[in-house]
Amino acid sequence: MKPTVHMMLGLTGSGKTTFAAQLAKKLKLVCYSLDGEYFARVPNVQQEERDFAVEKEVEIGIRARLSVQLRNGESAVIDFCPWKRSQRNELYDFISGLGGIPHVYFLDVPKAVLLARLEARNLERNVTDQYVSPLMLDEFYQRFEGPGIDELVERIA
Repeated sequence: MKPTVHMMLGLTGSGKTTFAAQLAKKLKLVCYSLDGEYFARVPNVQQEERDFAVEKEVEIGIRARLSVQLRNGESAVIDFCPWKRSQRNELYDFISGLGGIPHVYFLDVPKAVLLARLEARNLERNVTDQYVSPLMLDEFYQRFEGPGIDELVERIA
């Protein structure tokens, strides 16, 4: 049986990290957290800006560990999936090229729910949660490319 990489697709606040952790526990798999590893390197002071060079380094590290797992026939969970379709296709090809199967969970959450979640989360000031203002969420919506009809995703509402 081929190893599977379970990936979470959704906007900030949709529950990707929570769902990924629950899934990893249920399936007894390693879960890689982009935000968790990022904020282990960059102190989270609820800044609106993100250091994309550090984020890229974190992603490269996760891919390196993931490639070892796939070569060993082991499945994994990652709590992120690129927002741009072209970048998702590249990730799907990376996983398939290592003998894995990409499985995408699309956490499709209404904007009003995201706003409420983010407002509450911003007040908590958790060290692993990015601060996201309503204006930032609007910008995220403009950049986010939802799954196409030809993209195999499992919708989680």
